[in-house]
Amino acid sequence: TTLTTLSLLTANVMGGESTSASVTLSAPAPAGGALIALASNQAAAMLPTSVSVAQGATGASFSVTTQAVSSTTAVNLSASYAGVTRTATLNVQPAAVATLAGISVAPGKVLGGQTATGTVSLSAAAGPGGVVVQLESSNPSVLSVPATVTVAAGATTASFPLSSTRTTRNRSITVTATVPGSSVSVVVSVVRR
Repeated sequence: TTLTTLSLLTANVMGGESTSASVTLSAPAPAGGALIALASNQAAAMLPTSVSVAQGATGASFSVTTQAVSSTTAVNLSASYAGVTRTATLNVQPAAVATLAGISVAPGKVLGGQTATGTVSLSAAAGPGGVVVQLESSNPSVLSVPATVTVAAGATTASFPLSSTRTTRNRSITVTATVPGSSVSVVVSVVRR
């Protein structure tokens, strides 16, 4: 019985995500099963040190976990059994760079002293660790916003609170959201009672 293949569920995976792989034998594993040694040549992709093919079975699957990377990293994975080694290449890719797609506030007209809810949206799902969005009000003494809001990993939107103060006249205030490389803004009306 020899090791015939080391197969990956997918050849490309985003850093921080997991995938799976499998090994296949040329014939059913012998009594006691077959212990296949596994290895990765880079820390960007990690896998168990071995996987066992049960007696009578011809294959087994195992998980591959990856780390976030700044550029696409080709990782060579190997499986060895009875003097035979099979290899496969897993491309670990950086998370898509998410830019700001929009910002909205509801209600768009706020009675002075009342609160509102803002929502920022990204062009792509936030990668591992999420995306921190900087927030700014053009008149924080009348309409305040938190300094930042975080879009959680895998999400495309996040909400934040806005607080207004009583005002003697109607005001139009710009709320701006910024991430490196992009910014969006919305005008909120704060009206006097």
